[in-house]
Amino acid sequence: MNIAILGYGAVGKSLTNVFSESNNKLSVFSSGKYLENNNKFLVSQFPIESFSRDLSTQDIIFLTTKNPNVTNYIDIVTKIMGKNSLILPIQNGFYSYELYKKKFFERTLASSISIVTNISKNKLQNNTKKPTISSVRPIPVNLSKTFNKFIESSEGLINFEIFEDENVLLWRKFTRIVALSLSCIYFQSNLGEILANKQKFNFLKSILLEMKNVAFGYGVLIDIDQELKRISTISPKLKTSLFHSLENKNSGEYEYLITEAIKKARFKNIKIEQIEFANKEIHKRYTWL
Repeated sequence: MNIAILGYGAVGKSLTNVFSESNNKLSVFSSGKYLENNNKFLVSQFPIESFSRDLSTQDIIFLTTKNPNVTNYIDIVTKIMGKNSLILPIQNGFYSYELYKKKFFERTLASSISIVTNISKNKLQNNTKKPTISSVRPIPVNLSKTFNKFIESSEGLINFEIFEDENVLLWRKFTRIVALSLSCIYFQSNLGEILANKQKFNFLKSILLEMKNVAFGYGVLIDIDQELKRISTISPKLKTSLFHSLENKNSGEYEYLITEAIKKARFKNIKIEQIEFANKEIHKRYTWL
């Protein structure tokens, strides 16, 4: 199969590492300054007009870029889409999914990924644990054939978790991202430090509970015990991409995700005192926000 990975950060590199071990043909795109070339894949850089190689039609298109950059890839996606192509926007909740769903309709699948990464000096360290891709199965027959072929071609490399309701998948991912990010940023700690400290852990749990209430207001049930179990499998070194973005004075991803959570809660008149408190304290620390 032809597989495209759009975005070459931690998740993009992890997927590249996985699929370079398969028989699939891999194309990787980056809007950053990453340029790599080996016998298995080439990382191509923007602008798209500067690409010297042919842009072949892709079967699976992974969108692994952060939310502020997600619109940059629409032109590329348009040029590499075929009639049976599928888009899997696996980063950070509603925004990229809704944007691409609006333009590409049923070809865009609600999806997420659970993967442990260790990036050192822009190099991905090998991890023996297989990533898990969570996705909604496509409805049209032609797209289901593409999806099933993708699962078959990835056997032994990736675990799959299939959802029937896209809202459950999206809210579960959104809930976890908000709780992890606010906790890591507020305490200036990694996940391992938060899980090992009772006060910090209770803070994380309280945000999960508030997000559970927000999700319930939109008709989605979130199991907190299951979310805590999933969180416990994540690398203890994690500080979240939102934390790193703020440290680099990039507010786009933080402002979108946290503002979106607050906006959804207020629309349903749901109290989120801990989330709003954490958000205010974080704004005091990062005065430029």
